[in-house]
Amino acid sequence: MALAAASLWLGFPGTACSFAEEARRLAPLDAEVHLVLGCAAETRARELALEHQDSEAGRRRDQAERALSDALAIDPGLQEARLRLGQLLVDRGRLAEAESFLDQVEAGAADDRQRYLARLFLGRLAAARGRVDDAAGFYRRALEAWPDSQAARLAL
Repeated sequence: MALAAASLWLGFPGTACSFAEEARRLAPLDAEVHLVLGCAAETRARELALEHQDSEAGRRRDQAERALSDALAIDPGLQEARLRLGQLLVDRGRLAEAESFLDQVEAGAADDRQRYLARLFLGRLAAARGRVDDAAGFYRRALEAWPDSQAARLAL
């Protein structure tokens, strides 16, 4: 688990996936292991998409979704898994599913970072639905949680 998290932090999501998959094999009921696997798989999917390896990127996104869903099944209070799953679903265009997860994070966020990210992703979701006024409201509220945010300012 520690090697997976460190590999991910250092920018090696492929290596992180290998370590996280082994950690999941050894500790299948550890929600944090599933969270790290989900994060590593989602990051690896982004890398693969940039390399135009769409099939493998899709497989990694599926793996990330399963891992994050498993993390929440084991620990329903794991807001980080809920936030990341919401973001992944927005990225995949599954907006109705994503909205539920992100609304829950915004309402129950433990810290300003989670609240900020939930609002930023809800803004992206609203914009994707063509609800420009709602999107602007989420971006403004994201700035309340993190006033120095460049991403929220640019989106707004």
